[in-house]
Amino acid sequence: MIIRKRTKPLILQKYEALQARLPPNSPQYQAIKQQVELRTRGHQGELTVDHHFNILAPKFTIIQDACLTSNGQTFQIDNLIISPHSIYIIEVKNFRAPITFDTDLNQFTTDDGRKISGYKHPIAQVKAQQLKLQNWLYEHNQPNIPIYYFIAVSEPSTLINVIGDHEKISSIVQHGEHIPWKILDYEQKQKNHPTYQHQKIGHFILKHCRDFDKDILEEWGIVPEQLVPGVRCRKCNRVGMEKVKWSWICPRCGLADRQAANHSIDEYLMLVKPWLRNKEILNFLNISSRYAVSRLLKNHPNLHYSEKRRRWEKKVNGFNKRYTLRSD
Repeated sequence: MIIRKRTKPLILQKYEALQARLPPNSPQYQAIKQQVELRTRGHQGELTVDHHFNILAPKFTIIQDACLTSNGQTFQIDNLIISPHSIYIIEVKNFRAPITFDTDLNQFTTDDGRKISGYKHPIAQVKAQQLKLQNWLYEHNQPNIPIYYFIAVSEPSTLINVIGDHEKISSIVQHGEHIPWKILDYEQKQKNHPTYQHQKIGHFILKHCRDFDKDILEEWGIVPEQLVPGVRCRKCNRVGMEKVKWSWICPRCGLADRQAANHSIDEYLMLVKPWLRNKEILNFLNISSRYAVSRLLKNHPNLHYSEKRRRWEKKVNGFNKRYTLRSD
């Protein structure tokens, strides 16, 4: 059973919102645009691999996009597949250009025909995930269940080259469509090994999973004053929708969206800080009417007013819903 399904990552939503609100002549604009493209491609690759793992769902417990904290450090795992005998970590890589694993030099490179680029070694990355998950299970008094790992290359057209030990790489790295069968082979070899309650372990891990988050404005040295104010269109990304009666209309693409202002308020909460005051959101939405802003905040489904702090804050039990801030 898939007990946690993949959704658009919160960080990707943040970068999409930031790109739309950052003037194209900003020093950071091109780098932010590249982040959106890179993370979008990675997310699409993960969705492709998820499709192949559906065959395992009836027998195993699957957690997509697990994010846990161990010793004060947060770590992410693309896929956790928990069987009666083992836990399998699957790290997904989405490269279009041919990739090369060099076991002699422990290097990982891509070659797009114009230049050869080096990247952090995926096997070193997934080994670290294995150790962190082992530590996490130990910290939480969970069974010492064996943990194995694989690298899933999402695009079947991506060429995988090896310099050195081919068997070592092929035992770990495969195109995504082949990974389920490798897992089933492992399970067959372990059929006489001790068994574990994989559903119970999976739901315990799920209870501690969180969405990975970080302050990308601080990371890129961007201050809120750099952001273009206005209500953003989720179809064409234009910032500057106009209020017409009960809806917001985009002058570029003509989209009518009654919830556009609420989504822009959510962008402020994501990008700037998790609370706000009327004047701040008045400036962020570029609305001149204080009455209109006050009405928007009062009607927002996931905000409440703190009399003690005299500000609007996210509801503790009401902000679990994640908005997808850009139309697919």
